[in-house]
Amino acid sequence: MRLSGLVLAVLSLVGCHKPIAIVAEDAGPTRVAAPAAKAAPEPTIADFVAQMGAVTTYAEAIAVTRPMMSDAVDETSDGAKILAVWASTHALWKDVAPGIDETSYARVMKDVESERTKRLCIPGQIIQIAVDRSAGAPIAVGLIRSDAGNLFRFAGVGSSGDILEDSYARICGTVTGQYTYHNSGGGVGHAVQVVGMFDLAANRGRKLLQPMAGMTAAKP
Repeated sequence: MRLSGLVLAVLSLVGCHKPIAIVAEDAGPTRVAAPAAKAAPEPTIADFVAQMGAVTTYAEAIAVTRPMMSDAVDETSDGAKILAVWASTHALWKDVAPGIDETSYARVMKDVESERTKRLCIPGQIIQIAVDRSAGAPIAVGLIRSDAGNLFRFAGVGSSGDILEDSYARICGTVTGQYTYHNSGGGVGHAVQVVGMFDLAANRGRKLLQPMAGMTAAKP
């Protein structure tokens, strides 16, 4: 699933429409109804990307992107995409890897709203993996089946080393929601979406971070 369009997203134009004149049926003077007040536009991806320019800590990044984290079907939610782009140049291993898991697959599937943004680590077999560079830094996107047999959809920032399909790996990250997808056999699969890093020496020792244009890198 590609992550393109995050950094280059632009605000959509709001069309203007003339109010419709309503004429009274009696013989009195013609009255024109006052135009209804326009509702405030919903925040767009561009609005949230712009906010990320001032973000310097992982906690702040979570706070900004959480409103756009949602359960998704066959695609990554906007909040997960934006968090992954920010994390690709800012996050450290300590940000995504908890000392003790804060949630679990079962808890997320039971009550996703209460578990969203909590962290956990998933050891298991890689079902599919592909590196996406459309947003700048490489982000490994795919599926991992945990040792318990549960599926997780991951967006792995930093290094993915020599991890390939069928590799055994461990990834730690932040839960952004539930993920439903249609598989090649015609069925439907259910997974938990996480944004994080693979448990590799290159990621554990990550220190020098290069910011994206318009963003300020966090200090290690």
